[in-house]
Amino acid sequence: REVFQDFYETEDYQEFLAWLHRWYEAGYIYPDAAVTTLSSTELLKSGTVLSIPSSSSPGMFTEESAGEEIACLKLSPVAYGPNNSSTGIRWVIPAGSERQEAAMRFLNLMFTDQRIVNLFMWGIEGRDYVVTDSEAGLIAYPEGMESADLVYQNPLGLYGNMTLQYEMEGESLQQELADYAAKAVPVGMEYAGFTFDSAALTGEREMVRQVLNRYLPVLESGSVDLDTVYPAFIADLKAAGMDKIIAEKQRQLDLFLAEK
Repeated sequence: REVFQDFYETEDYQEFLAWLHRWYEAGYIYPDAAVTTLSSTELLKSGTVLSIPSSSSPGMFTEESAGEEIACLKLSPVAYGPNNSSTGIRWVIPAGSERQEAAMRFLNLMFTDQRIVNLFMWGIEGRDYVVTDSEAGLIAYPEGMESADLVYQNPLGLYGNMTLQYEMEGESLQQELADYAAKAVPVGMEYAGFTFDSAALTGEREMVRQVLNRYLPVLESGSVDLDTVYPAFIADLKAAGMDKIIAEKQRQLDLFLAEK
């Protein structure tokens, strides 16, 4: 029987915090990490920090976003899972939408029409990019232009069929992604199809979220004494309803596996 547990109470997480505290004491972590309003990318571009941790895959972090040449170091094994988290991003058509059928048709286009995918990702062909190899899906900036000269830029990426997206000439993103995926280890695939229904725990989830927002910045910056702050963190999580959330998720998973 698979059993859920509070991640924040695990030995792995406690060891993670201990290392962060050692690094903070040694001067390896930005002293104002817990209170700064600047993003990690802004700190990197300004030269305030030399590196940042990030959950990523090939193509998600570019040298343009950092402002200078960068190197990505893999710190953990590559893994993939069922990718059906109930807290993930969803595209939906509101019940009050006046043009539901038109919205559905456009949503379909985002997954089927290469013109729409690349319009959102790269802009207008001929003005913002030119196709250099239609078969390979390669593009380049128009002659005499660089990324800084573009009228249209999309810093947020695209939710749709990413396989229809062009890539800039000189990049080998598709091969990098293929190599990356080939090394991935499946994790939790036996739970594919399981979605946690937390509607009855809205109050507890909000209270837990508030506790996490209060403690994680100081704990994960390494800037506090773990002997005092960590026990208080766990106590506040329990008071907020973390155990109740885990118990309900366990009940739903047991039911899901029994009926599978």
